[in-house]
Amino acid sequence: MSILHWLGQIPFADRAAVGEGAFYLSRLGEKGYPILPGFVVPARAFRGFLETIDWLEPLFTDFSTSSLHLDINNPRQLQAIAQQIRHVFQATELAADWLEALEGALQELRDQTTGEISALVLRPSIGLAHASDSFPSLQAQSLIEPRLCASHVSAVATMLKALWASAFRAQTLLYWQRSGIELQNIQLAVMVQPVQPAIASGFLEMSNQQLALQACWGHEWALLRGEVSPDCYWVEPGQGTTLYQPGWKPLAYGLETEIPQASPALEQWLPEPSPMMPYVLDAAYQTRMVLRDEVLEQIVQLGLRLHVAFGNTFRWTWVLGRAGREPRLCLSQVDAAIAPPEPVAGQARSLAVALPSPNAAEPKIKPASTPPVLQGIAAAPGQAIAPVHVITEAELLPSSAPAGTIWVAASIHPDWLPALRHAAGIIAEQGGRASHGAILARELGIPAVVGAAGALEAVRSGEVLLLDGDRGLVFRSPTPETSTDRLAQVTFPNGQRRPVADSGAPHPKPLPPTATQIWAAVSQVSSLERLRDQPVDGIGLLRSELMLVDLMAGRSLADWLQDPADVVARLAERIERFAAAIAPRPLFYRSLDLRAHEFPQFLGEGTSANPVLGQRGAYRYQVHPQLFELELAALGAVLARGLDNLRLLIPFVRSVEEFRFCRQRVEAAGLRRQGTFQLWIMAEVPSVLLLMADYVEAGVQGFSIGTNDLTQLLLGADRDDAALAQAYTAQHPAVRRAIAQILQTARQHRVPCAVCGQAVTDFPDLIAEWVQAGATALVVEPEAIAATQRVLYQAEQQILLQWAQQQRHQESF
Repeated sequence: MSILHWLGQIPFADRAAVGEGAFYLSRLGEKGYPILPGFVVPARAFRGFLETIDWLEPLFTDFSTSSLHLDINNPRQLQAIAQQIRHVFQATELAADWLEALEGALQELRDQTTGEISALVLRPSIGLAHASDSFPSLQAQSLIEPRLCASHVSAVATMLKALWASAFRAQTLLYWQRSGIELQNIQLAVMVQPVQPAIASGFLEMSNQQLALQACWGHEWALLRGEVSPDCYWVEPGQGTTLYQPGWKPLAYGLETEIPQASPALEQWLPEPSPMMPYVLDAAYQTRMVLRDEVLEQIVQLGLRLHVAFGNTFRWTWVLGRAGREPRLCLSQVDAAIAPPEPVAGQARSLAVALPSPNAAEPKIKPASTPPVLQGIAAAPGQAIAPVHVITEAELLPSSAPAGTIWVAASIHPDWLPALRHAAGIIAEQGGRASHGAILARELGIPAVVGAAGALEAVRSGEVLLLDGDRGLVFRSPTPETSTDRLAQVTFPNGQRRPVADSGAPHPKPLPPTATQIWAAVSQVSSLERLRDQPVDGIGLLRSELMLVDLMAGRSLADWLQDPADVVARLAERIERFAAAIAPRPLFYRSLDLRAHEFPQFLGEGTSANPVLGQRGAYRYQVHPQLFELELAALGAVLARGLDNLRLLIPFVRSVEEFRFCRQRVEAAGLRRQGTFQLWIMAEVPSVLLLMADYVEAGVQGFSIGTNDLTQLLLGADRDDAALAQAYTAQHPAVRRAIAQILQTARQHRVPCAVCGQAVTDFPDLIAEWVQAGATALVVEPEAIAATQRVLYQAEQQILLQWAQQQRHQESF
């Protein structure tokens, strides 16, 4: 088994080993985007190399696991340490097994590219342990300049060590210290890619709903080193218009074989010998437009696809290579998005180029250029600029929060819903993407950042913040670029949120129906409008507890139960609105799953020692049956009105006895007499793995895998704890095997089984795996329906293709 990783073949489990840049470039290759091929030397090679060094200086004792505390105000010390590390790195031999692996990979790379490789580029790919998202890692890797070398193994080994040493230059040492990044938390991997002849290259990113594109002749080194002023293009996807600003490109970088004989090479500019050399361009090329119309259109289409699939976090490096007679466009690197150049008045002009013209995109707030004051988990997309309202522990219900403010709290409580609708944004110290507060924020279209440690101490009520829910960042008062006219487009005077219903992306042609159904997960009546034109096969999860908060009008459960008839009438009226809107497609009503820490005012109970494992779901129905019986009465009233698309989903079932209790109550309420009524359970407590056959025998008619609870219970990682965000993942082998086992067992017993929860949206790569195992439906939030349908369609087509190939193979014998 190779100890190296190949781009386009890197599983999620190896993400930390290859770093964020390589992981996302590999993801592009897996999804069919054109990428520059290559392999990755993982971070463990860097770690292993550090451990083999015999340090003589006391400062470097236990270097590979130390924090390396330095005096950052002493530039001479930083320079001396950086120089010493560089010398020691170069004097230390690379381990024999890594040299052997490199030799084999280089030969395989030659075979892939069907020709001799004259040069290689080594690019850093960093992963920072404990970072809540990709942005800090991608930002850090920009500190280390890529390296070029010849294509034999000794040159690669030498340049690999040089790149590793670059992580300890004076500049980078200063960055690590000031950013509070300890050495043991830096996972430095290296991508190794062939250098192929290039016509042009540049950068591509999305900013302010504009596609910003930079282009130069030859390879991107002239851009990286600031030696040319690139051609710049700004494309308005919503209008199909393009603004062009010519650059001045006196030189280009190329391999020796690419340099025209009449163009003088500038080797003296290089700090060290390199296979890539700058050369002077002919005067006509210095001001000529780099991209022809057809190439520009191709790059723009690629950029729009990238934006839809990956959002605004990234900057993509593209290369237009010479491959035979036709130029070949590919992506070579992924970095953190930065503010691209702005058009200069009097220099930029419109281009009459036929470009894609999707529906008009909504303007977005330009990210602040200053460092963020807070960083957390991107829980709900959108951006807002508004004053802050800090919610203290004493403020149990934030009804006094002014409308249009950004709320800052320890956590988001679902029973805040009535007041929450008026918030411009939400920042919470606790919570993850799968927490109910984050789910509610997404459904309401309120930008939210959760897991923002220290938020209550970092900000104060009244100050203005820029909240970026797309990246999980919060900035102090907006920069001048985000004020005046631009702000007037995106905020009301006291704050305005950007709804997430339409990302401004091109609307693709409708896809054919899929065998696996797509169901929506909702709780608010306002979400029904967003489902109207969506390719959805039903509502697979009506979150009753979040729906209930609206009906309660601030009353406690004990007070509400004083009038049972009113409870039934209100519940029936609300459920009927959902059932009627989605009919004849199914509506799965999940009965109440009340956790004490999320509904403290409503339940009026003391704090539970562990609310995740406390009185909730089916167990609560046995202890407090009255509310469950009122829910069943409301469902009966809806069925009696002729809405036969209703199904019941029992949450958090720990045992077959709990299910039997619920089934008996359902039968006593007369619901099973309705021919189309079905009784399902959520498969989210790990005991379900051993009890599937018993549940089916007891009368379960279907399962819906609750990946949120199943993941946290299997891994012992609280989904509401931001500190455990890296440990809490449905990509864990145990979770993947558990889901596969549930799906396969359900198929064996011929009962339907859906996959529900944040995993469907966060890990679309797993959809093919679930479909193969027997998933009959996927349950996602409204904004993820279209993207899920595209992934699902591709997965089913691939499965059909594999089946057809197997059939042909069998027939050949």
